[in-house]
This record gives sequence, structure tokens and C-alpha cells, in this order.
Amino acid sequence: MSENQISSVPHLPPPASDAPRKKPFILFSIIQWVVAGFFILLGLVLIADLRKLGVPGAPVVLLWVSLGAMIVVALLHAPPAFFRLPRIGKISAYVAALVAFVVFGTYAGQMREAYSKTPQGAKEAAAEAAADRQAATERAAEAARLKAADEARERELADKKLADLEAQKPGVCKILVDQMIAQTKSEGVQIIEVNNVTVEPGVDETHPISCSGDAITSGGNMRVEFGLEHTPQGKDLLSFRFP
Repeated sequence: MSENQISSVPHLPPPASDAPRKKPFILFSIIQWVVAGFFILLGLVLIADLRKLGVPGAPVVLLWVSLGAMIVVALLHAPPAFFRLPRIGKISAYVAALVAFVVFGTYAGQMREAYSKTPQGAKEAAAEAAADRQAATERAAEAARLKAADEARERELADKKLADLEAQKPGVCKILVDQMIAQTKSEGVQIIEVNNVTVEPGVDETHPISCSGDAITSGGNMRVEFGLEHTPQGKDLLSFRFP
């Protein structure tokens, strides 16, 4: 090969990044630390309960068994140990965690029952019951306050709606006058004009708006009562009469 000739070297692809593979591992490691931390916390609870070993009827054996189980399970689920276990070992670690949690629950129930029979335990139980009652009273008071606030808002909306309706009634009465004049053009007694129009009290759901006035008709001057009548079909129709 000539000295001036440069041999071609095949281009090698860069090594594939292992970042995508690390992400699930990091997430799983965090989960395992959380599990281990949870059982460490339960172990601290058991250590705090060592002061109750002298309580009559205390489940002493269960306390030590539970404490030992918490330590073993926490160590098994810590990532440095957990990821070195074989597949069957990882499954066994989760089964052990479940069994340890059941043992802890059994111990906690028996210790609570035994401790509640002591004067100090009865005092603490009474304090907890009083705190629960106080919390329940506060929740009930808050619920009553919210209910009263809702009712006040509903009343305010109803009053506003009623005030709006009252403000609209005079204008509606004038519109009804025009409708009566147009409607009676083809009838025997024609309404030509209505003066002194007033809104009548005592409006109910059947008669949402009632009005009256002095009508000048083709048959002479007379009093006319008119308004809207709410039908069972949900319609509001003009009704009027000469009393």
C-alpha cells in the first residue's frame, strides 16, 4: 500500500445510551425505598411501645415478633439487598411484608385493648374520645354554617327575582293593554283605551301578573281586570273581565 494512500476505516455507531433503561430502575428503586421506610416507621412505633411492656395482658411476644419482622422486611426491601435477590426471593419479600403487616395489626389491636384497661390508657382514651367529639361538633357547626350560607344565598336570589318581577309588572301591564285592544277589535265590546292602570296584589302561581284599569270601550266606560293566567300546559295567556 502506498504511503500516500489512506485506508478507509469503517464508521462504528456510537454505543446505545442506557438512559431509557435506567428510568424504570430508578422509579422502582424509589418505590422500594418507600416500602422499606414504611416498615422502618412501623418499627419505630413498636420501639415506642416498649414502655408498655409492663402493662397487664400486654402481647409481649407479639411485640418482639413484630419488631423483628419490621427490621427483616425493611432490610429485605431496601434496594441494595432487594435487587440482589433472585426472582423467588423478591416474591418472598413481598409475602413477608404482607405477613409482617398482619402481625403488626394483630399486635396493635391487642396492645390497644390491654392499655385501655390501665388508668393512663383510660385517660388517653377519654382524651381521644373528647377530641373526636370536639372535631365532630366543629364539623357539624361548619356544615350548619355552610347550609345557612346556602339558604341565605337562595333567599337573596329569590328576593332579587321577586324584586325584578315587581319592577317588570307595570311594563307588562302596559303590554297586556295593547294586546287587549288588539284582541277586542273583532269582538262585541271593543276596548279603545285603558287609563289608570295599576298592578293588583295577591298574585299567585296561577295568575303571575294581575292588573286593573279604567277602560274606555265601545259600550261605555267600565272597570277592567286583566292579567296573565298560567295554564296547566305551562303557557301564560292573556285573560280579562269586566267585573
